[in-house]
Amino acid sequence: MQIKIISLLFLVFLFGIVIIYAQQDAFDSVPGGSLIKKAVNEEGEVKGITEIKNAVDNIENKDGNNYLRKEWTKIFANNKIIGSFFLYTEKFISFFNPIWRYSFGMEFTWSLIFFLHVFLWVIIVFLIYFPAKDIFQNSIFGLITGIIFASITGSFGIITKFTNLIETMFGKLLYLTLFIIVLIFLLILYRSFFKLSHKESEEEELERAKENIKAYGKLSEES
Repeated sequence: MQIKIISLLFLVFLFGIVIIYAQQDAFDSVPGGSLIKKAVNEEGEVKGITEIKNAVDNIENKDGNNYLRKEWTKIFANNKIIGSFFLYTEKFISFFNPIWRYSFGMEFTWSLIFFLHVFLWVIIVFLIYFPAKDIFQNSIFGLITGIIFASITGSFGIITKFTNLIETMFGKLLYLTLFIIVLIFLLILYRSFFKLSHKESEEEELERAKENIKAYGKLSEES
């Protein structure tokens, strides 16, 4: 019972984070909404014309020159074999772009930035799976809950926000690699926590069952 309560509280906490971030994206459904958010301060007052112009310039100049946004199709364009492979596979996989856009928050491209979206999506599924599994007492329902939650998070653009943050923080591939290794290590610890908690919960239930059997035996002897 205790592990179920912890799991439920954890899910509520994650859901609350998604709602908070979703509220920040209220302008995104409006044409030019991203510019409106940049043009209005926290008090709702319009910022200076210079700041608006700078916001527009930043969006227009975001051309993907860093290692995360370089498209492999363009890098290997002059290579007939590898270039053709990336080109035709991208055309095929891009056919499912509505699914990728809704699930991961980004359309498919052969680039690290896309696979970083996928990686964060998988992490969210992983984080939700264990508490959902304990609540529903079913692995399949736990996995489905994780997929739904991760996809909703991606559709709100929250995964993209985190990838942009990671892109800003880790300017070199080495730093990003170290970050991913540390993150995987933390996920292993997270998984171990739920396994240990589940094992302790089972042991407690077993002890209670033994005590109930003993109590029932004593009552039977007395009667």
